[in-house]
Formats: sequence, structure tokens, C-alpha cells
Amino acid sequence: KGTVGASGDLAPLSHLALGLMGEGQMWSPETGWGEAKYVLEAHNLTPIKPRAKEGLALINGTQLITSIGSEALERAGIVAKQADVVASLTLEVLKGTSRAFDS
Repeated sequence: KGTVGASGDLAPLSHLALGLMGEGQMWSPETGWGEAKYVLEAHNLTPIKPRAKEGLALINGTQLITSIGSEALERAGIVAKQADVVASLTLEVLKGTSRAFDS
């Protein structure tokens, strides 16, 4: 709601950028929601001060699709490991042999 980005991520990324600049609200696992500048201070971080074109880079949307792709890759790796375990257990239960996999 309220976003004008083609992929619908302009407003959410703007709110993320606000937190990085020490403005608005930010989530901390230790204290919950709080003023961004205090949350950053609590984690020994300083607010960023974007210069020319850096503000646009923070909200242009590439971070969102990169994070979605990274999560998909991580989940795919987990599924692949699970598939290996399932295949090996299936082979074991069916009293199969691994000779078929030798080259």
C-alpha cells in the first residue's frame, strides 16, 4: 500500500533505508521495536549518511530480488540435502545396492 515501484518494493525499501539512516522505527531482537538511532547505537553501529545517488541505490529494488534469490538458493540447498537423505534411506529400506551408482 502506498508504493509506486514497478515491483511494489519502493515503500518497504524506503522504510529500511530510513532505519539505516537512524530515522523512524527499527526492530531489535533484544529490545523489540525502538527508535532506529538508539537501536543502531545499542549494536555499536552508526547511521549512514547517503551521498549523491546512494539514496537511490538503497531503494532501487535490487536488494529485494537479491535477498529473495539468496533465500531461494539456501532453501534449494536444504531440499537437495533432504533428497539425498531420503534417497539413501529408501535404498537402504528396499535393500538396494549402491553398485548401480558406481561408474
